[in-house]
Amino acid sequence: MPTKKELQKLADEKINAALAKGVKAETELRAEQNKTQARMAWVAILSSVVFTTIVLFFDIANAEILGPFLVAQAGVVGSYMGVTAWLSRSKNGKG
Repeated sequence: MPTKKELQKLADEKINAALAKGVKAETELRAEQNKTQARMAWVAILSSVVFTTIVLFFDIANAEILGPFLVAQAGVVGSYMGVTAWLSRSKNGKG
């Protein structure tokens, strides 16, 4: 029959293994979230370029939507860049 100390050691090992697994899963989740946010920013940039090109080269009657569209896309890109810079700064211990 295992002693109380041995049981405690086994329990601690299981807890540490579970915590390590959780930390790994959280790290992988954070990496996936960062990739998704970067993709969203790139799509916003590319859609702004494509939409502006279409409006400029083809005479489109609803060109007044271009301004708000570009502002919204710039907000998405600016938010991504700002939050990324802020988080990287706080990870380095400067913020």
